[in-house]
Amino acid sequence: VGIYVRLSDEDRDKREKADLSQSIENQIAYIESCIKLLNEDNNEAYSLIVYDIYSDDDYTGMNFKRPEFLRMMRDVDKNKVDCIIVKNLSRLGRYDSEMLTYMEKEFEKPGKEVRFIAIGDNYDSLYDEMDVLVKFKLLMNREYSETQHRNVIIGMRSMQEKGKFVGAFAPYG
Repeated sequence: VGIYVRLSDEDRDKREKADLSQSIENQIAYIESCIKLLNEDNNEAYSLIVYDIYSDDDYTGMNFKRPEFLRMMRDVDKNKVDCIIVKNLSRLGRYDSEMLTYMEKEFEKPGKEVRFIAIGDNYDSLYDEMDVLVKFKLLMNREYSETQHRNVIIGMRSMQEKGKFVGAFAPYG
């Protein structure tokens, strides 16, 4: 199993840039507890064994050029990972057409099938089909991200028009 976690915005309670954000730590703990429950309830002949945790902290979900995501996909290609678990669909990505490419093509390659589980969205590719509801969730995840982006731009412009400082560092003087 590859556990994949992601958070777009920098978490303000991090002491150091290299520290994991609280949200990332919570996602990992949530997924690990769900894996434990799945293994306890599993009537099948195998258990889910975590190979690695892939964490992209401070990376957008609107593209897939994220270092840990790419590392995870290399491990998938090397057959080190055959199951990916995320908290919900939006943690893997928010761009719906690329998500569909991964879910319908990349994870379904003959001989390299990858089970994909999105816990919060109650999706498990082993048991669930890509139905209209899943595709709608992917579309809504993209729309949410684009709406948030527009709101930030509007807020920044409003502050600029009022003459307020919007830079990264406080001005001297």
